Amino acid sequence: LDLSFSKVKLYDTCPRCYFVEHVLKLRDPGSSAQLVGTAVHEALHRFYLQWREADAEGGATPTLDDLQRLARDLFLQAWPGDQEIDHNQLLQIRSQLDRFWAQHHSDELHIAELERDVRIRWEVDGATHAVRVKLDRVDLTPSGERIIDYKTGYPKSELIDVKKTDLQMGLYMLALREPARGH
Repeated sequence: LDLSFSKVKLYDTCPRCYFVEHVLKLRDPGSSAQLVGTAVHEALHRFYLQWREADAEGGATPTLDDLQRLARDLFLQAWPGDQEIDHNQLLQIRSQLDRFWAQHHSDELHIAELERDVRIRWEVDGATHAVRVKLDRVDLTPSGERIIDYKTGYPKSELIDVKKTDLQMGLYMLALREPARGH
């Protein structure tokens, strides 16, 4: 099996939904909420690529306004052309990014990795399976590594005091133990 946290969670929540999506390969056409999430995630990824490059070269780093503009543009590019733009979704993007900036951004941050893709081997009953873990961003801090997940936005304390039942955080911790392979 080739698994991920989202596949395991979907199966645990609704085995029939897993079957429809991953066995029958039938996909949900999407919603405006998914467009918001995708635009925010992609904007954060592109923004921090720019940030890391500017920081490494000693140049001016992009600003919150740059991040907001990037997310807005990505959302508008993905919005269906035959529908009137939902301005509440644009306000939601702005609000999410403002909150993210306040909680997870610092001008002194040191980004170690972006979009780290790790495969963890998992053996069950003599069969080896792969669990794919994607770390959106890994920062280096004076106290160690900090994982930033653009979807959940878990604060740093969740990484220090992980609940035994939190599968996603457990997989993240295992992924940090794996050596980095190309970016």
